[in-house]
Amino acid sequence: MTIKRITFVQEMLKFMGLEGRLHLEWISSAEAQKFARVVTEFTDKITHLGPSPIAKATRLIPMEPYGEKRRKHEYHKAG
Repeated sequence: MTIKRITFVQEMLKFMGLEGRLHLEWISSAEAQKFARVVTEFTDKITHLGPSPIAKATRLIPMEPYGEKRRKHEYHKAG
């Protein structure tokens, strides 16, 4: 079932222009070296792919930083 779900999400990501940004690897807790290798390889792959194309598109949409929103809310509650 997991492979089916991952395949589905990979297809969705491909449709969205985010192909290659999801990886599934079965690793035992006893395979520390394999874990380190897989994470390093995937990190290198993501670095090579560059920033998300969605991030470029959303820069056009003004957004309030989470910290600012929270601070305003906290001041409102306190005041």
